[in-house]
Amino acid sequence: MDKLYKLFFSFFTLVYLCSLTIDGVVIRQILTVLFFIISLCVFLTYRVKFSAAHIAYIVLLVILFSLMSVFSPNPDWKLKILFIFSGVAFLAVSYALYIINYNKYFLHFFIFIVGIISIRLFFNQNENLIFFQASRNIVATYIIFPVIACFFVTRQKSFFMFLALISLFMCFLLKGRTAIILSSILVCVAIYRCYGLKVLLLTGLCFAPLVLIINIGMIFEKFTANTNFSEGLETTRSIIYAEYFSDFNLQDFFIGRNFDSMPIITLLNNNPHNSFILIHSLFGITPVLFLMAFFTYSILVIKTLHGPLYAIVLALVPIKAMTDSVLFFNILDIFYMLPIIMMLANEKYKIISNNNVM
Repeated sequence: MDKLYKLFFSFFTLVYLCSLTIDGVVIRQILTVLFFIISLCVFLTYRVKFSAAHIAYIVLLVILFSLMSVFSPNPDWKLKILFIFSGVAFLAVSYALYIINYNKYFLHFFIFIVGIISIRLFFNQNENLIFFQASRNIVATYIIFPVIACFFVTRQKSFFMFLALISLFMCFLLKGRTAIILSSILVCVAIYRCYGLKVLLLTGLCFAPLVLIINIGMIFEKFTANTNFSEGLETTRSIIYAEYFSDFNLQDFFIGRNFDSMPIITLLNNNPHNSFILIHSLFGITPVLFLMAFFTYSILVIKTLHGPLYAIVLALVPIKAMTDSVLFFNILDIFYMLPIIMMLANEKYKIISNNNVM
């Protein structure tokens, strides 16, 4: 049954990713329901028993999000309901993937998305048209997140290096500023993991003499002209943040804000370019504080158990969430939910010791 369930998850994921290239909102909503149903089938097949405490936590979270949505001035009820259901659904999917030991899901996802992006770039050189009504920064997130997750399940250090280099190359093609920085960090992590700090520093020193040989000014000019670095510090995000927090009062802080009075965010299809701000607008501050506390706790626990390198890599997820509306809740949430489940599950951190990992 493992292979059959893995096939279903792979197929649904491929269709989900393909739907991003068109106006496929309805398709993704249907797939989210199918993901949830397959996850329930996994739980029934393997007779998974959930503790009363875990069920209570999930129910309380659903109640919390639901209550806060009532007080929120944001009128988009359809989106609120979808977010709550998607959060539960992809948490179930993450645990189902853990149950069937589908550690290669991250790699398969990465192969799918690299293939889709490469085909789209070949036929359409505009990186902002790869996904329907989604910027290149969001597209790059679909490259970075599976590589981050692969770090936790890949025992072959050289293979992770290969994935990190591909992600950096793809992010350069997509010309996203944050994506290039985060993928560069992943490459540095890969070098450190494979060869240690001395080799990482030596690599930096080897590239340093190029400053004396190459016209750095010309390279920097071309680099900034073809990426978001050309915008400097006054970016679209800074303008959005200034608009969202203008005339911000105590009531707005607790219950969130409505985008209708914000012309710039409205013009951008109600995309505040920050996952936490989007959650705040829909549900208020309480869920935002919960999510921040969840990431902080997970990062600290992983640092204690596995060292700072693992904590740094996991921290890249909320950092990216602060620069784009990419999480809370959709298929990308699997890429922090599943690694955290693996690390905090009862089986002494199967994430490192499993012989079936890549």
